Amino acid sequence: MNFLYLVVFLFVGFIGYGQNTIEIFQDRKTELFYDNLGATLKRNQLDSIQQSPTKIVRIWGGGGIYTWKDTFEFQRLFINSETQEIQLFKMEAKRPDEIVTLKEVQALKSKMVIDCPSLEVEWVEHQQYVVKSLGCNREIRSKLVQIYDALISDKMDVFIQQLPSGSYYNGMRNLLVNQPIREETQKSNLYKKIEEEFHKNEIDISNPLQQPLIYVDNKMIYFEDLNRLKEEDILSSFLLKGVEATAMYGSIAMYGVIVLKTSSHLN
Repeated sequence: MNFLYLVVFLFVGFIGYGQNTIEIFQDRKTELFYDNLGATLKRNQLDSIQQSPTKIVRIWGGGGIYTWKDTFEFQRLFINSETQEIQLFKMEAKRPDEIVTLKEVQALKSKMVIDCPSLEVEWVEHQQYVVKSLGCNREIRSKLVQIYDALISDKMDVFIQQLPSGSYYNGMRNLLVNQPIREETQKSNLYKKIEEEFHKNEIDISNPLQQPLIYVDNKMIYFEDLNRLKEEDILSSFLLKGVEATAMYGSIAMYGVIVLKTSSHLN
């Protein structure tokens, strides 16, 4: 019965944007608390946190998880909306200078704002583990942006450029990645013809984040799918770019669009 009360107390407290305190040496209660946060990504283990001085341990929000241990860590999930596969970006760096202070976090009041994701802050104080939801706080978020720009941004860009083709949600927005076929020996005859058509119309396909759309029989596909199609199956094609493309397919077609019809469309 006590166990059930604990579950209800922790869950309701979190939803109500309250402040919860858990004695950190009670491992099972800590695990239970984490379960009720309902995050997609498992929390880091709180190794040796009981011996830590009073300090901020982790901030959830601002597009990722900011963690302060002996070093600084950042994590962000990229979830493929079609396959539900998860790609995890994780980096470690030397601890940055203190930008977000515990004193200012303790003094802040929680508030909810539509279209402004919540921030959660975790810290250790007097041998207790404390979690506080700030709701929407643009000042703290802007400070996290400073950390992101200084330590994370460049590495993140490299990671995103190497993601497999797909539509991803990264906790902040949807991201469409379409990797071109780079090895000439792996390109099909149809792929080479479509690639030539893009070049002829001055459409660059080298950047996986800024690709023209490819529609086959009214279904959007990726370059790897295009590479598997047979040239003889294509009945017709047309290419649009600029205003014509966005007028017909919306802003997602800002880099152009090619539309193919196949023989299977007639079946």
